[in-house]
Amino acid sequence: MRLGKIIILPVFAVLPLCMSLSPVHAAALKNGKTVMATVNGKKITANDITVRLWEAQGNQILNELIAERVLLDEAAKQKITVSDENINAFYERSLGGRSKQDAAKDLARIGLTEKDIKLRLKNQAIMNELIIKLGGISVSEGEISAAYSNGKDKLVKAETYNISQIIVPTKEEAGQIIDELLQNSKADFSEMSAARSADPGLRERKGLVGDVARGQLPQNIENELFSLRPGQLSRVMATGSGYSVFKINSISPARQLSLEEVKESLRTAILANKLNAKRGEVINSLVSQANIKIN
Repeated sequence: MRLGKIIILPVFAVLPLCMSLSPVHAAALKNGKTVMATVNGKKITANDITVRLWEAQGNQILNELIAERVLLDEAAKQKITVSDENINAFYERSLGGRSKQDAAKDLARIGLTEKDIKLRLKNQAIMNELIIKLGGISVSEGEISAAYSNGKDKLVKAETYNISQIIVPTKEEAGQIIDELLQNSKADFSEMSAARSADPGLRERKGLVGDVARGQLPQNIENELFSLRPGQLSRVMATGSGYSVFKINSISPARQLSLEEVKESLRTAILANKLNAKRGEVINSLVSQANIKIN
């Protein structure tokens, strides 16, 4: 069974923990003499940080790097690859709606680029492919059916409200919009959002936000929206830097998800559990056969 594009660590889980460092500081860690801070006239250098990090996590990180190198070398011997197309798609999904520009800014703060992260993701996927192969890991249809039966009570699609939104700078303008929509039978919510919303994304989508379930929006907005019925408008609500009016387009009741709907996610979860259970065994076997010298 091939790993494909699913079982990879989320993008920001593979970032270092020094997110607050500037690009200069991140680069300076490679230069031990660089002064990172001065406290009461006394200097703290990049080397001081390196030593402290080594004392705290050095052996663990070294072991992880050795295991990674051994796995990637073996994967190369066995000609295991993962397509860039899959990695690119996974990276974009992992952004969680954030723009690539915003993600690039966060990465730049620690001296990394999108290319660096995609390489890490690709290496992770290749190593997982190797473990699946060497560990003889597979997932049967019977295992998937059993997992569905055992977890059926949790495999439920929550009630969702399909909503649209108009956002404008002032409370007064939002109130006027409600009046227009209520008094003019020809007034169209989507066209009004496309023409008047302050948010470019809403204008482009003609106000459509999409399906939302409880827990996805601020409590005060949820309390308002989930009390409405299809076709109804919300009252004027403060949202971010403006004031919004929402419309309920439709309501989809909670329902049991079918086996077909969740089959691939169940397969992925089972595969991930088996992979994690076999990881140590495969790594230990490869490390014991590798030519490793600890300096």
